[in-house]
Amino acid sequence: MGDFNGAKAMLVHDGKLLTYLRDDKPSIPFPAFWDLPGGGREGGKPARLRDP
Repeated sequence: MGDFNGAKAMLVHDGKLLTYLRDDKPSIPFPAFWDLPGGGREGGKPARLRDP
């Protein structure tokens, strides 16, 4: 597995942390693990910035 290029967010509200359970597919990294919301870039996808 290569380096991660992306972002994760740690969201806390009233002392509770928002997480999600990843799909249980053997073809994805870390299947059936709890994770933070976010995402990564795949392959040669360029980063895109949005104007406010």
